[in-house]
Amino acid sequence: FPITQVNTNLLELESIYLIGMRGVGKTTLGKIIAKHLKFNFVDCDEEFVKRLGKIKDFIELNGWDNFRIKESEIFQELSLLKGTLISTGGGIIEIDINRGILGISKRVIWIKDNDLDFEKSIEQPKYPNGESYLQCKSRREIFYKQSSNYTFIFSDLTNFPDIPKSEYYNRLSELIKEYSLD
Repeated sequence: FPITQVNTNLLELESIYLIGMRGVGKTTLGKIIAKHLKFNFVDCDEEFVKRLGKIKDFIELNGWDNFRIKESEIFQELSLLKGTLISTGGGIIEIDINRGILGISKRVIWIKDNDLDFEKSIEQPKYPNGESYLQCKSRREIFYKQSSNYTFIFSDLTNFPDIPKSEYYNRLSELIKEYSLD
């Protein structure tokens, strides 16, 4: 079912937030969904890089705590935008005030991996305190669950060989459009 027309008042709605672990597809899905919904799109990590340089380099020079502070400042600024799909950094939910901002919103979607181990495909920077991907994911899951209104399990598209990518994204966009208009 392709999208035929999007409500022109959609841009007046509050923003939609995508949360989830690093590497689960928030940015990829966010860009496609925003285009279908005719929302603006902003990625918190991309905004961080524009302002402060590569995340890995920032963390090496300034540490994780300072990274979280700057990441949080950028997120709080972006949260003031309307009619925008915001892809957050994976750890945005680690700061209380950020969870509070997400908690006010009715449009927070947790993009969750299909319980696959993405650790091998995730590059630096490593997680704080020597945590593995799975340890970090386990620690954060309660925050993702508490902060989201909806969970979308993103499966690798190879699991759907009979569905063209465009149709898969159209279906997802329709689902989110229906969810966002509730």
